[in-house]
Amino acid sequence: MSLDNRGIGRRGGISRRGSVIFLIVLSLLLIYITESGPRLLNSFRQLTYDIITPVTELIGMPFVALRQTSSALSDYTDLINENAKLKVQLDELRAWEDRALRLQAQIARYETLLNVKLDEDYNYAAARVVADIGGPFVRTVLLNAGQEKDLKVGQAVIGASGFIGQIVSVGSSSSRVLLLTDLNSRIPVQLEPSGIQAILTGDNTGEPILDFFNDEEASMQGARVVTSGYGGQIPPGLSVGDVQVTRDGQAKVRLRENLSRLNYVRILNFASIRSPEKETQLPEALAGITSTEQNSAVGQAEAQ
Repeated sequence: MSLDNRGIGRRGGISRRGSVIFLIVLSLLLIYITESGPRLLNSFRQLTYDIITPVTELIGMPFVALRQTSSALSDYTDLINENAKLKVQLDELRAWEDRALRLQAQIARYETLLNVKLDEDYNYAAARVVADIGGPFVRTVLLNAGQEKDLKVGQAVIGASGFIGQIVSVGSSSSRVLLLTDLNSRIPVQLEPSGIQAILTGDNTGEPILDFFNDEEASMQGARVVTSGYGGQIPPGLSVGDVQVTRDGQAKVRLRENLSRLNYVRILNFASIRSPEKETQLPEALAGITSTEQNSAVGQAEAQ
Protein backbone atom coordinates (compact mmCIF):
# COMPACT_ATOMS: atom_id res chain seq x y z
CA MET A 1 0.00 0.00 0.00
CA SER A 2 2.84 2.33 0.79
CA LEU A 3 4.34 1.85 -2.68
CA ASP A 4 1.11 2.68 -4.39
CA ASN A 5 0.69 5.83 -2.38
CA ARG A 6 4.18 6.97 -3.24
CA GLY A 7 3.52 6.35 -6.99
CA ILE A 8 0.31 8.28 -6.88
CA GLY A 9 1.98 11.17 -5.05
CA ARG A 10 4.84 11.21 -7.54
CA ARG A 11 2.41 11.36 -10.50
CA GLY A 12 0.44 14.12 -8.82
CA GLY A 13 3.57 16.18 -8.33
CA ILE A 14 4.53 15.79 -12.01
CA SER A 15 1.02 16.80 -13.06
CA ARG A 16 1.14 19.92 -10.91
CA ARG A 17 4.57 20.90 -12.25
CA GLY A 18 3.30 20.38 -15.83
CA SER A 19 0.29 22.56 -15.12
CA VAL A 20 2.50 25.29 -13.70
CA ILE A 21 4.84 25.15 -16.71
CA PHE A 22 1.87 25.24 -19.07
CA LEU A 23 0.44 28.25 -17.31
CA ILE A 24 3.80 30.01 -17.40
CA VAL A 25 4.18 29.31 -21.14
CA LEU A 26 0.60 30.41 -21.76
CA SER A 27 1.19 33.61 -19.79
CA LEU A 28 4.34 34.39 -21.74
CA LEU A 29 2.52 33.67 -24.99
CA LEU A 30 -0.31 35.96 -23.99
CA ILE A 31 2.13 38.70 -23.00
CA TYR A 32 3.90 38.39 -26.40
CA ILE A 33 0.59 38.46 -28.27
CA THR A 34 -0.53 41.48 -26.24
CA GLU A 35 2.68 43.37 -26.97
CA SER A 36 3.17 42.26 -30.58
CA GLY A 37 -0.47 41.86 -31.64
CA PRO A 38 -0.89 45.22 -33.44
CA ARG A 39 2.37 44.79 -35.31
CA LEU A 40 1.44 41.25 -36.30
CA LEU A 41 -2.03 42.40 -37.35
CA ASN A 42 -0.61 45.25 -39.45
CA SER A 43 1.92 42.91 -41.02
CA PHE A 44 -0.81 40.42 -41.83
CA ARG A 45 -3.03 43.16 -43.23
CA GLN A 46 -0.21 44.57 -45.39
CA LEU A 47 0.60 41.07 -46.64
CA THR A 48 -3.04 40.70 -47.59
CA TYR A 49 -2.94 44.01 -49.42
CA ASP A 50 0.22 43.00 -51.27
CA ILE A 51 -1.54 39.87 -52.46
CA ILE A 52 -4.84 41.57 -53.34
CA THR A 53 -3.41 44.65 -55.14
CA PRO A 54 -1.97 42.95 -58.24
CA VAL A 55 -5.00 40.70 -58.46
CA THR A 56 -7.33 43.69 -58.31
CA GLU A 57 -5.23 45.53 -60.89
CA LEU A 58 -5.31 42.53 -63.18
CA ILE A 59 -9.07 42.20 -62.82
CA GLY A 60 -9.58 45.95 -63.42
CA MET A 61 -7.48 46.14 -66.59
CA PRO A 62 -10.40 45.25 -68.92
CA PHE A 63 -12.57 47.93 -67.27
CA VAL A 64 -9.81 50.56 -67.63
CA ALA A 65 -9.37 49.65 -71.29
CA LEU A 66 -13.14 49.80 -71.79
CA ARG A 67 -13.32 53.25 -70.17
CA GLN A 68 -10.46 54.55 -72.32
CA THR A 69 -12.09 53.12 -75.42
CA SER A 70 -15.40 54.73 -74.52
CA SER A 71 -13.68 58.10 -74.00
CA ALA A 72 -11.87 57.79 -77.33
CA LEU A 73 -15.12 56.91 -79.10
CA SER A 74 -16.84 59.91 -77.48
CA ASP A 75 -14.03 62.22 -78.61
CA TYR A 76 -14.18 60.75 -82.09
CA THR A 77 -17.95 61.28 -82.22
CA ASP A 78 -17.50 64.89 -81.12
CA LEU A 79 -14.89 65.40 -83.83
CA ILE A 80 -17.25 63.95 -86.44
CA ASN A 81 -20.07 66.26 -85.32
CA GLU A 82 -17.75 69.28 -85.23
CA ASN A 83 -16.43 68.42 -88.67
CA ALA A 84 -19.98 68.20 -90.00
CA LYS A 85 -20.81 71.62 -88.52
CA LEU A 86 -17.66 73.11 -90.04
CA LYS A 87 -18.58 71.69 -93.45
CA VAL A 88 -22.03 73.28 -93.21
CA GLN A 89 -20.50 76.61 -92.19
CA LEU A 90 -17.97 76.36 -95.02
CA ASP A 91 -20.77 75.78 -97.52
CA GLU A 92 -22.63 78.80 -96.12
CA LEU A 93 -19.49 80.94 -96.33
CA ARG A 94 -18.95 79.86 -99.93
CA ALA A 95 -22.53 80.87 -100.72
CA TRP A 96 -21.96 84.26 -99.07
CA GLU A 97 -18.68 84.64 -100.94
CA ASP A 98 -20.44 84.00 -104.26
CA ARG A 99 -23.15 86.48 -103.34
CA ALA A 100 -20.57 89.09 -102.29
CA LEU A 101 -18.69 88.67 -105.56
CA ARG A 102 -21.91 89.04 -107.56
CA LEU A 103 -22.86 92.16 -105.61
CA GLN A 104 -19.37 93.59 -106.05
CA ALA A 105 -19.57 93.08 -109.80
CA GLN A 106 -23.09 94.55 -109.87
CA ILE A 107 -22.02 97.62 -107.89
CA ALA A 108 -19.06 98.10 -110.20
CA ARG A 109 -21.40 98.05 -113.23
CA TYR A 110 -23.78 100.54 -111.59
CA GLU A 111 -20.91 102.85 -110.69
CA THR A 112 -19.72 102.73 -114.29
CA LEU A 113 -23.21 103.48 -115.59
CA LEU A 114 -23.79 106.31 -113.10
CA ASN A 115 -20.24 107.66 -113.41
CA VAL A 116 -19.86 107.58 -109.62
CA LYS A 117 -16.75 109.23 -108.21
CA LEU A 118 -15.72 107.69 -104.90
CA ASP A 119 -13.75 109.53 -102.25
CA GLU A 120 -10.06 108.89 -102.28
CA ASP A 121 -8.32 107.27 -99.34
CA TYR A 122 -8.04 109.62 -96.40
CA ASN A 123 -4.71 111.09 -95.46
CA TYR A 124 -4.03 110.58 -91.78
CA ALA A 125 -1.42 111.17 -89.11
CA ALA A 126 -0.69 108.77 -86.25
CA ALA A 127 -0.38 109.89 -82.64
CA ARG A 128 -0.20 108.39 -79.18
CA VAL A 129 -2.47 109.15 -76.25
CA VAL A 130 -0.18 110.50 -73.54
CA ALA A 131 -2.75 111.54 -70.93
CA ASP A 132 -6.39 111.29 -70.05
CA ILE A 133 -7.21 114.78 -68.81
CA GLY A 134 -10.91 114.15 -68.53
CA GLY A 135 -12.83 115.12 -65.44
CA PRO A 136 -16.39 114.72 -64.20
CA PHE A 137 -17.70 117.14 -66.87
CA VAL A 138 -15.11 116.93 -69.67
CA ARG A 139 -14.18 113.78 -71.56
CA THR A 140 -10.95 114.57 -73.41
CA VAL A 141 -7.54 113.02 -74.09
CA LEU A 142 -4.17 114.55 -74.94
CA LEU A 143 -2.15 113.49 -78.01
CA ASN A 144 1.61 113.83 -78.61
CA ALA A 145 1.13 115.40 -82.06
CA GLY A 146 0.19 118.89 -83.12
CA GLN A 147 0.99 121.52 -85.71
CA GLU A 148 4.20 119.75 -86.75
CA LYS A 149 1.96 117.03 -88.22
CA ASP A 150 -0.43 119.57 -89.75
CA LEU A 151 -3.24 118.77 -87.31
CA LYS A 152 -6.21 121.16 -87.24
CA VAL A 153 -9.21 121.78 -85.02
CA GLY A 154 -12.24 119.75 -86.03
CA GLN A 155 -10.40 116.80 -87.58
CA ALA A 156 -11.80 113.35 -86.88
CA VAL A 157 -9.87 110.96 -84.65
CA ILE A 158 -10.26 107.18 -84.83
CA GLY A 159 -8.87 104.40 -82.67
CA ALA A 160 -8.14 100.79 -83.48
CA SER A 161 -11.84 99.89 -83.78
CA GLY A 162 -13.74 103.04 -84.65
CA PHE A 163 -14.38 106.79 -84.46
CA ILE A 164 -13.71 108.33 -81.02
CA GLY A 165 -14.00 112.12 -81.35
CA GLN A 166 -12.68 115.42 -82.76
CA ILE A 167 -9.66 117.61 -82.17
CA VAL A 168 -10.64 120.73 -80.19
CA SER A 169 -7.26 122.41 -79.70
CA VAL A 170 -3.85 122.13 -81.34
CA GLY A 171 -0.43 123.17 -80.05
CA SER A 172 3.01 122.94 -81.57
CA SER A 173 3.54 119.33 -80.43
CA SER A 174 0.29 118.34 -78.73
CA SER A 175 -3.44 118.38 -79.32
CA ARG A 176 -6.60 117.78 -77.36
CA VAL A 177 -9.41 115.44 -78.46
CA LEU A 178 -13.04 115.84 -77.42
CA LEU A 179 -14.44 112.30 -77.03
CA LEU A 180 -17.87 111.19 -78.23
CA THR A 181 -19.00 110.69 -74.65
CA ASP A 182 -18.46 114.33 -73.65
CA LEU A 183 -21.55 116.43 -72.94
CA ASN A 184 -20.46 118.98 -75.59
CA SER A 185 -20.08 116.41 -78.37
CA ARG A 186 -22.63 116.52 -81.24
CA ILE A 187 -21.89 114.25 -84.21
CA PRO A 188 -24.16 113.68 -87.27
CA VAL A 189 -24.58 109.93 -87.77
CA GLN A 190 -26.75 107.49 -89.63
CA LEU A 191 -28.06 104.02 -88.86
CA GLU A 192 -27.37 101.13 -91.19
CA PRO A 193 -28.90 99.50 -93.12
CA SER A 194 -32.00 101.73 -92.67
CA GLY A 195 -30.15 104.99 -93.40
CA ILE A 196 -31.94 106.85 -90.58
CA GLN A 197 -30.24 110.17 -89.80
CA ALA A 198 -29.55 111.15 -86.20
CA ILE A 199 -27.32 113.17 -83.92
CA LEU A 200 -25.01 111.38 -81.52
CA THR A 201 -25.06 113.38 -78.30
CA GLY A 202 -22.60 112.82 -75.48
CA ASP A 203 -23.93 112.71 -71.92
CA ASN A 204 -20.71 112.10 -69.94
CA THR A 205 -21.50 108.38 -69.70
CA GLY A 206 -19.94 105.47 -71.55
CA GLU A 207 -22.80 105.30 -74.07
CA PRO A 208 -23.87 108.51 -75.89
CA ILE A 209 -27.49 109.19 -76.86
CA LEU A 210 -29.15 109.21 -80.30
CA ASP A 211 -31.40 112.21 -81.03
CA PHE A 212 -33.41 113.69 -83.95
CA PHE A 213 -34.59 110.55 -85.70
CA ASN A 214 -36.34 110.87 -89.04
CA ASP A 215 -38.22 107.59 -88.54
CA GLU A 216 -38.94 106.76 -84.92
CA GLU A 217 -40.90 103.62 -85.81
CA ALA A 218 -37.91 101.90 -87.41
CA SER A 219 -36.35 99.01 -85.53
CA MET A 220 -33.08 100.34 -84.14
CA GLN A 221 -31.88 97.68 -81.69
CA GLY A 222 -28.48 96.39 -82.84
CA ALA A 223 -28.33 98.74 -85.85
CA ARG A 224 -24.85 99.79 -86.92
CA VAL A 225 -24.03 103.47 -86.38
CA VAL A 226 -21.61 105.31 -88.69
CA THR A 227 -20.79 108.94 -89.32
CA SER A 228 -23.01 110.52 -91.97
CA GLY A 229 -20.60 113.21 -93.17
CA TYR A 230 -23.24 115.96 -93.03
CA GLY A 231 -21.74 119.39 -92.45
CA GLY A 232 -18.41 118.50 -94.01
CA GLN A 233 -16.50 118.35 -90.73
CA ILE A 234 -16.22 114.56 -90.40
CA PRO A 235 -15.85 112.06 -93.26
CA PRO A 236 -18.81 109.71 -93.81
CA GLY A 237 -18.80 105.98 -93.10
CA LEU A 238 -16.61 105.94 -90.00
CA SER A 239 -17.77 103.16 -87.70
CA VAL A 240 -19.06 104.38 -84.33
CA GLY A 241 -20.89 101.49 -82.64
CA ASP A 242 -24.21 99.68 -82.28
CA VAL A 243 -27.62 100.87 -81.08
CA GLN A 244 -28.74 99.68 -77.64
CA VAL A 245 -32.31 100.55 -76.60
CA THR A 246 -32.74 100.85 -72.83
CA ARG A 247 -35.78 99.66 -70.88
CA ASP A 248 -37.25 103.14 -70.86
CA GLY A 249 -36.98 103.36 -74.66
CA GLN A 250 -33.89 105.58 -74.79
CA ALA A 251 -31.68 104.79 -77.78
CA LYS A 252 -27.99 104.81 -76.86
CA VAL A 253 -24.87 103.72 -78.72
CA ARG A 254 -22.43 101.12 -77.48
CA LEU A 255 -19.15 102.36 -78.92
CA ARG A 256 -16.89 99.98 -80.78
CA GLU A 257 -13.79 101.58 -79.30
CA ASN A 258 -13.02 101.16 -75.60
CA LEU A 259 -12.26 104.77 -74.64
CA SER A 260 -10.65 103.72 -71.36
CA ARG A 261 -7.91 101.80 -73.18
CA LEU A 262 -6.85 104.25 -75.88
CA ASN A 263 -3.23 103.99 -76.95
CA TYR A 264 -2.45 104.91 -80.55
CA VAL A 265 -4.95 106.82 -82.69
CA ARG A 266 -5.20 108.22 -86.21
CA ILE A 267 -6.23 111.76 -87.16
CA LEU A 268 -7.96 111.96 -90.55
CA ASN A 269 -7.07 114.89 -92.79
CA PHE A 270 -10.50 114.99 -94.43
CA ALA A 271 -10.39 118.73 -95.23
CA SER A 272 -7.43 118.24 -97.58
CA ILE A 273 -9.31 115.89 -99.93
CA ARG A 274 -12.78 117.47 -100.00
CA SER A 275 -13.83 120.58 -101.90
CA PRO A 276 -16.52 123.08 -100.80
CA GLU A 277 -18.78 122.28 -103.75
CA LYS A 278 -18.88 118.60 -102.72
CA GLU A 279 -20.03 119.24 -99.15
CA THR A 280 -23.29 117.44 -98.46
CA GLN A 281 -26.29 119.57 -97.56
CA LEU A 282 -27.89 118.88 -94.21
CA PRO A 283 -31.45 117.53 -94.06
CA GLU A 284 -34.03 119.69 -92.33
CA ALA A 285 -33.93 117.61 -89.13
CA LEU A 286 -30.18 118.20 -88.85
CA ALA A 287 -30.06 121.76 -90.09
CA GLY A 288 -29.04 123.05 -86.68
CA ILE A 289 -25.78 121.10 -86.68
CA THR A 290 -23.52 123.09 -89.00
CA SER A 291 -19.77 123.33 -89.18
CA THR A 292 -19.91 126.70 -87.44
CA GLU A 293 -21.97 125.35 -84.55
CA GLN A 294 -19.76 122.30 -84.28
CA ASN A 295 -16.81 124.63 -83.91
CA SER A 296 -18.81 126.55 -81.31
CA ALA A 297 -19.38 123.35 -79.33
CA VAL A 298 -15.69 122.63 -79.68
CA GLY A 299 -14.88 126.06 -78.27
CA GLN A 300 -17.17 125.48 -75.29
CA ALA A 301 -15.47 122.19 -74.53
CA GLU A 302 -12.06 123.81 -74.78
CA ALA A 303 -13.13 126.56 -72.41
CA GLN A 304 -14.09 123.96 -69.82
